[in-house]
Amino acid sequence: MKIEARELPTYDGLTEVDEFLSKFKSVVLEKQWFDALKWALHATPARWWGTHQENFETGADVVGGCAHVLEAPSLERELGI
Repeated sequence: MKIEARELPTYDGLTEVDEFLSKFKSVVLEKQWFDALKWALHATPARWWGTHQENFETGADVVGGCAHVLEAPSLERELGI
């Protein structure tokens, strides 16, 4: 049986990663996260996933890695505040 997300959320690094991950987890089964991220990520996040996906073993690892690495930079972090 194959299940497809009709409206796969996408992420290009310009919005909040937490919002993307929340939507992504609600429409994609955990066992399909690795494959679905190939289509959901764009621009720099897609390049990051292409080079790091083999470093993750579980869905929880994927979510944690995405949340940590792909979060949109905040003004405070950019300014070193």
